Amino acid sequence: VYKRQGQEETEKMEDARGINDLLRQPVWIVFLLLAFIAGVGMAAFSNYFFPYMGELGASETAMGMAMAVGTIAEIPVMLLANRFIGRFGDYGTSILATAFTGLRLVLFGLVDSTAAVLLIQVINGLGTPLFMVAGVHYADQLAPPGLHATSQGLLNAVMLGVGVAVGGFLSGLLLVAIGAQALLLVTGLFMLVVMGIAVFLHQKFA
Repeated sequence: VYKRQGQEETEKMEDARGINDLLRQPVWIVFLLLAFIAGVGMAAFSNYFFPYMGELGASETAMGMAMAVGTIAEIPVMLLANRFIGRFGDYGTSILATAFTGLRLVLFGLVDSTAAVLLIQVINGLGTPLFMVAGVHYADQLAPPGLHATSQGLLNAVMLGVGVAVGGFLSGLLLVAIGAQALLLVTGLFMLVVMGIAVFLHQKFA
């Protein structure tokens, strides 16, 4: 019993050291920054896309079509995700996906017709879905031995936990202050600015 307890304590200490080593990597922190803004963008879109289309005067049928187009657009990207990663690398694909997400939100903030929204939805798969695939690969690549599952947990916690929570809260405030269309525009611009900062920091620390 004592031997087993000692082994468990040793394993816990090793895990703690591994997590500390992981969080001490500047490139990992920069990547978590990307994951955070990916979550912010996800929250802004998923929570307020229908109010946005309502501001444009879209019908419920048009709203359903827009969601269908966005969902279908994810399929070819998921099938070709490995090619993106092979061409641009894990991190490069994550940057590309962040750029497409930010661009998509900015375009939503600039157009004023349902037809334009449907066209913009075609690039949906190149945003968050592609980021999630590339992000899993990159987190696994950065993880110390034995902490691959932990790195995935941190990625999900930052993106789907903190990022989505903060994005949902701030987006709600912006919705009341400036409306859904301006909210998507501001969020997209914010994502692109933070992405630029992340690219600069990654080049500095890599």
